[in-house]
Amino acid sequence: MLTRSTVYSSVGFAKNALLINSINNVVGLIGEALCIAFLDHFGRRPPLIFGNILSGTTFAIATAMVKQFDSGKGTKGQGIAFVAMIYIYNLVFSSCIGPLSWV
Repeated sequence: MLTRSTVYSSVGFAKNALLINSINNVVGLIGEALCIAFLDHFGRRPPLIFGNILSGTTFAIATAMVKQFDSGKGTKGQGIAFVAMIYIYNLVFSSCIGPLSWV
């Protein structure tokens, strides 16, 4: 079974799991600030279309990458790319999809 510690260990962040999650939360706040700043300029429809396409793509890439760690074949580079995909997904979701349901 794949756990966060398995992925973070392969990336080299086993001791810094809290730091990785904290950075992810800050990325989410930045995304929400971007939504607030640009919502009136772009409207609601284009960010929803673009956001769903990009978040779906990053989620699919992250899913393919995490499969490597399930079998124990993941490399450090794949682990770093996986964490980067999580950050990109969170940024896109927080700036294009999540807050729009409340507006």
